Amino acid sequence: MAKIKYSEGQWFAVTLPGGGYALGIIVRGNYRTKGGLGYFFGPRYSNVPIGLDTLSKDKDNSIHIGFFSDLGIIRGEWPLISGGKPFSREDWPVPFFRRLDPIRKGLAFLVEYDQNFPAMIIQSG
Repeated sequence: MAKIKYSEGQWFAVTLPGGGYALGIIVRGNYRTKGGLGYFFGPRYSNVPIGLDTLSKDKDNSIHIGFFSDLGIIRGEWPLISGGKPFSREDWPVPFFRRLDPIRKGLAFLVEYDQNFPAMIIQSG
């Protein structure tokens, strides 16, 4: 299998259950586990989106923000998209996340990750 190279700012298509694709962008890499933090967008595309489809996307119209594994990219199941909207880290901040306590049901924490190294938690509480 050929090694697939990608980096922050890379747009990609996510294969959806039932067919079609969503659009994603890697906004921070996770260099320990691969993959990273991504913003994801609708609508459902019947074919792999192209670079032009990324031009109207920004942090404010994403439908999901989350950490993800790069296995879909490595296996070729999530095709990379070339010619996408130019990337600037400042336009794609690492948001606060909510973490639910699995033991103390109903207890939640607000988690802030480092903007430059999102594997590191700055504070939780």
